[in-house]
Amino acid sequence: MDTNWEMATSSPDSELESTTTSSMADIQVIEPNTPQLDELATKLGTSYKQLWGTLTLWANGKVPESLVRNSIVRMRNSTNAFVQACATHSIDCADLPPNTEFAVALVEHCLTQPAAPAVADTYSKIIREHGTPFALFKLTTEKVAIWREKTGLPAVPAVMASHH
Repeated sequence: MDTNWEMATSSPDSELESTTTSSMADIQVIEPNTPQLDELATKLGTSYKQLWGTLTLWANGKVPESLVRNSIVRMRNSTNAFVQACATHSIDCADLPPNTEFAVALVEHCLTQPAAPAVADTYSKIIREHGTPFALFKLTTEKVAIWREKTGLPAVPAVMASHH
């Protein structure tokens, strides 16, 4: 897990060059080595998608179980990196790990079954019915919005539902 980031600080004596978009005292200064929370949210979403993709490949006999287990590790690492970055900015993330661990628990249980497409379909249906993909997206989007506000970054515009 890449944890090579530095804690954000608003200290004017910081040895690292810092940037800010406002002089308001309550806006945190972003250090150059601080990961962007929106990038970590993207990594978390990608690791979630890879977890389910790898599970599907395993169920179809195309990859070994070890690759699914590697995806579980990446998912947990992505979750931990996101939660740690949120903590750096005093953003509560206690609601995120239960959602990702639910998905991991389902995948681990799925791996106790014989590999078969029907097995992956059953577990994918459970995870969708539970709403985990949407909850994960919603939670990370909310945390990123809070982070952007705290750091003085502009809000990300809402995505349009239809394109013309």
